Amino acid sequence: MKVGILVFDGVEVLDFAGPYEVFAGARRGEDTLFKAYTVGEKAPVVCSGGLQVIPDFTFDTAPEFAVLVVPGGPGTRGEESRLQNVYRYIARAAAKAEIVAGVCTGTYLMAGAGLLDGRTVTTHHRRREALRQKYPGLKVVSAKVVDSGRIITSAGVSSGIDMALYLVGRICGKETAEKEKERIEYGMHL
Repeated sequence: MKVGILVFDGVEVLDFAGPYEVFAGARRGEDTLFKAYTVGEKAPVVCSGGLQVIPDFTFDTAPEFAVLVVPGGPGTRGEESRLQNVYRYIARAAAKAEIVAGVCTGTYLMAGAGLLDGRTVTTHHRRREALRQKYPGLKVVSAKVVDSGRIITSAGVSSGIDMALYLVGRICGKETAEKEKERIEYGMHL
């Protein structure tokens, strides 16, 4: 199953790298269950904090993906005109994807692409009220992961890992998700 993970200038590293690690590592026995790819408008992409990433595909060369992951970060904010190509790509890729999953403020990008009208969603706890104001047609809730069928949203940063594990469980079974959770040693208790 192909997973496309959007990257863009100002993307939060853990928002895309956490889900990438989960999907790339999920296995049943020796069989790899997902093939994860990054997709960006250009190369390199400069992430939040300065990390540079070379996407596997551009918007023009990306294949169809069964799962599209839309991360967040500071790059989701700013001039709407700067985000138009990102919105168009998300709308185009989402039309062919079985599942579209947002992480953190990636919810804003999904809303801007017209995917969330009338849905129940979540985002980073510090951005929920602004999301309600900008998109009053959404029901914004406090939750780690919200499953609305083919549209999934998750709260801030590390919740992208929760979302990816949730999707591995939904698609491949809970046992597979538990094995992946164990592999990455996720779920530290303080």
